[in-house]
Amino acid sequence: MPRISVVIPLYNKSQTIERAIRSVITQRITDIEIIVVDDGSTDNSAAVVQAMADDRIKLVRQPNAGPGRARNVGASHARAPLFSFLDGDDEWKPDFLAAGLTALENHPQAVAYACGFDTGVYADQVTDKVSLLTPTPALLPPPKVAAGHQWMKYALDGLHSSSTIVRREAFLAAGGYFDRDRCLWGEDSYLWGQILFMGPVFWDPARHIFYHIEDSDLGFAIKKRDRERPLAKWGYQLMKKMAPEHRKAFFVLAQRTASDDADTLADSGHIIKCFALRCKYRLLRPWRLKADIRRYLKHLQSRGLQKS
Repeated sequence: MPRISVVIPLYNKSQTIERAIRSVITQRITDIEIIVVDDGSTDNSAAVVQAMADDRIKLVRQPNAGPGRARNVGASHARAPLFSFLDGDDEWKPDFLAAGLTALENHPQAVAYACGFDTGVYADQVTDKVSLLTPTPALLPPPKVAAGHQWMKYALDGLHSSSTIVRREAFLAAGGYFDRDRCLWGEDSYLWGQILFMGPVFWDPARHIFYHIEDSDLGFAIKKRDRERPLAKWGYQLMKKMAPEHRKAFFVLAQRTASDDADTLADSGHIIKCFALRCKYRLLRPWRLKADIRRYLKHLQSRGLQKS
């Protein structure tokens, strides 16, 4: 049995998928399996994978259903007690798996390992959040309400799929990634928001991966959203799954996620959905409503300029 199963969701990444896979097969840890799930690619991505001669690589095909479904399908084929999910346009440094497996072996109570990531020239636009949580490697318990919504947001952002290793039992207990409605935004935070409260996480600020934003279809350049993320939509239901001592803190995280999503909905012109989400999470305040209306009017103004 392999020590770890690496799942790579793949959709039209013919230019980067070989780089991603090579970063896995050149790891210091070699007792691995690599499950690439082709999510209905229309380019030659699958052919690139098939051309790579390594018997640890398994290619699974499915009709296009979104990244959450692709990752979950990959996990269903996985045999190892540990899972990691590398995006097809990201890249691991050679010591990522060694660092993560060592941390989890030394701390069996940890449900997951998360490290920092290197964004290169985009570092001023996308900040590595793990270094904001702890300056040195540390095993930290699930956050309490007193940690505050900003710390929880950093923790949620720090659990980036490409830079995290999770125990099989924790992944299954959370139900995996959100995979309904071909979700393209927040399918990962639905999972990691639950993992954060299942037990301690080992945080490693060392930047063991390259996060290639320039190759990402879902990077910060996409601003138009027409719905909230699953963590915000299903936050109350997920809260009921939590141990009683974690429910209040989880609500703070879901509330912060909903607040950010409401901002995005207003920016995208969905003002009614914005107001409904704020009402759902008890976030209706006069100053917030004024800010939302300003965002909405700015959106309308930009549309008018685009049409003229």
